[in-house]
Amino acid sequence: MQHSTGYTLVFAAMVCGVCSVFVAGAAVMLEDRQVANVTLDRQKQVLTVAGLIEPGASLDSAEADRLFEANIVPEIVDLKTGAVVEGVDASTFDQREATADPKTSFAAPDNPAKVHRIPTDGMVYRVVRHGKFESVILPITGQGL
Repeated sequence: MQHSTGYTLVFAAMVCGVCSVFVAGAAVMLEDRQVANVTLDRQKQVLTVAGLIEPGASLDSAEADRLFEANIVPEIVDLKTGAVVEGVDASTFDQREATADPKTSFAAPDNPAKVHRIPTDGMVYRVVRHGKFESVILPITGQGL
């Protein structure tokens, strides 16, 4: 059965429109879950580096939260002085956003790694076990090549 070119284009546009509505709806409905999964992954990575869980361990969100809250203290520090920055919420701090914002970063000198901007503040995680300071975890961002 043959259809006109106009019919084919209208049909294709309608199929694309319906599919885009489903994809957009799924993205909006799953946004909270995606944010929770990013947080859980970050916590599991920090707990693994701290030696509190085995690499690849399967933890649910509640267990990861409990271990993280009991043993890890996230802090924002001034990268030039090393002093803890007061008034910045570590749970909402995004170092990549800070790097991209000219208000919270500065131009990097020429370097072989092609780093263009350096943030003024950075995230660190203090590992505290049984009330005693044990170590510091410094998150590294980049292309990972």
